[in-house]
Amino acid sequence: AIWAQAPVAQVALTSRWAGGTYHPEHMPISDCFRTAPHEWLHQLVRRKAVIIMVIQAFDSLVSGLPGYQFEAFICGEIMPRHFETSLNQAYLTIGVVWFFVAIACLADGVPKWALEVAVCSGHIAYQTLAIWDSPATCTWSALIIRSAALVFCGVRPMPFFFTVSADTFNLIASHALIDQCSTSRFALGFANMSATLLVCYFCLHNHWIKLCEAQGQLATEKKGLQRLLNMVCDAACWVQPDTGLIVRSDQRLDAMMGQQMAGRQLGLHMPTEESERFAACIAGKTAEILDAPVELVRSKIITQDGHHFEVELFIADLRVASAGANPQGGLAGFLIGIRLAHQRNDRNDSSVGLEDAEMWVDQSPASVAAFGMDTEADSSGQPLSEENVAKLTEVSSVSGSTAPSAQFARSLCAASLPETLRSAALPDPHLHVCSRSELEAAIVGAAGLAHFPRVACSETRHTLLEAIALLLDHAAGGALLCVADADSFRRVFDSGVPGRPTAQACDQGYMTERLRGAHISDPRFAAAFREFTRHSDNDRWPLDHVDERARGRPKDGAFLVSKTGYRIKCAAKLLGLAPAATWANMGTKHAAALACAWEVPGCFVFIRSDGGARHVVVRWRGSLHVYDLRESA
Repeated sequence: AIWAQAPVAQVALTSRWAGGTYHPEHMPISDCFRTAPHEWLHQLVRRKAVIIMVIQAFDSLVSGLPGYQFEAFICGEIMPRHFETSLNQAYLTIGVVWFFVAIACLADGVPKWALEVAVCSGHIAYQTLAIWDSPATCTWSALIIRSAALVFCGVRPMPFFFTVSADTFNLIASHALIDQCSTSRFALGFANMSATLLVCYFCLHNHWIKLCEAQGQLATEKKGLQRLLNMVCDAACWVQPDTGLIVRSDQRLDAMMGQQMAGRQLGLHMPTEESERFAACIAGKTAEILDAPVELVRSKIITQDGHHFEVELFIADLRVASAGANPQGGLAGFLIGIRLAHQRNDRNDSSVGLEDAEMWVDQSPASVAAFGMDTEADSSGQPLSEENVAKLTEVSSVSGSTAPSAQFARSLCAASLPETLRSAALPDPHLHVCSRSELEAAIVGAAGLAHFPRVACSETRHTLLEAIALLLDHAAGGALLCVADADSFRRVFDSGVPGRPTAQACDQGYMTERLRGAHISDPRFAAAFREFTRHSDNDRWPLDHVDERARGRPKDGAFLVSKTGYRIKCAAKLLGLAPAATWANMGTKHAAALACAWEVPGCFVFIRSDGGARHVVVRWRGSLHVYDLRESA
């Protein structure tokens, strides 16, 4: 049951990998063994190695029991041994030694080559004793059967060939001492077995190559489709048919709902009517066609803290692709894409189509005169007269164009053009006040802080504490520091899709190159951050700066730092982020902080204004929370 599993392409041996990079051209097998990734060459896992060593140890211990009594009990006859006492002791010694070796291999950190050496050396030691113990009963069939265990374990071809060669040498040598006439017959058998093994490994090698190519194609397609899905949907998850149980969900859905959604039913986070309608969409018989159309359903979801969201559900029926599997065993039959439905405020009749109306009613004297209307009234800023409105209607009816109606022209003439643009209606972030010690205690888990996410990784905790130190102890002016997973930054700012958010260095990569390899706790990082945030007259590096690369370059932009503590990009302009909330009495830097915290999953944003105010922004359970950071609250 352990070894009769389908092969996995990730541990395949292929001659098309070199230096960790896939190459479509064929490479010599020697280059493959020298440069291929370690996990592709070694299929031997610890579980298989320990099992086979325990079996070898048990077999050796049984073979070391007193021969006369054991064999008489099993076989009903007595088979004398050539070396009774010494051979029994050797069997017992090998069994005990390899039993303890198997226990030692259970420890973490044992390299795969050590497991391979242990398995092969134990096999050679046991086979040597077995062959010289009873040469007459050892045949090629017995040798191949015992050697097959090494193939099931995943021993590489070259170690397997050397191990079988050692067994073959012992077998031929032992028979040469007994019956010299059988030596040639055994040599022919050795050639036959070697040819068979080479053919088997050649076929298996070609199978691994095909698996590798298929895996590469699937990985490329998955990456491209994931980018397309991110363009259309705000979150996605896989659910089981009928039950609606979420099998897998992405981080965006977890952040939206404020909890881990895997293992939960999506319908339970909807109103009753919407839940029944969603259950009807994922119930019923499997679609008969393979490419079933994606169904679009408007619905509502409820977060853990009771917020309601209008959403659009893209339901893709993929049950046909996984037909025959057990749905209760974790099979995902539906891919659900979730897109937030943005509310739009309808404009009243007096303001609808003002831009279009300007195209028809150009109030310049030349255009009005072209219709034979009174230009003096228009140029004086007064509304058009009834006579001119009638002329406008008459001209539109004669020309057959799509000019506005008389009623619309009257409303247009009576309305004045707006003097200002209306601000977008965005929610306000939740504001909190905390001290430095309270925030640090929340990060390390010593105390709770309202709506602040729990940080489980010790490395992330260290990075966040160092970010607080940068903000409070080293920043000399305005600063924007974002901490998140490197993959999250790349998914948002490095999608390669036009129109998506991007992060562009405003100093041609100077600060990014300067902090290469420097950890956030490194004094060099703090010194560069202090120098970067120090205010100047033109917010640029001085022309007489010691580093010629910095001279005249702008001191602007955000620092993107991974949770491991190393910079991703410095002095970066965050372009294309949609506004997420309205922070009253704050500028564009704080608006960018809110947008970044909303868009990048698991992001912690540290911001310092030019006036000295320090804030931390996080997204928690579908809402933005701002913490006014003070030395003592």
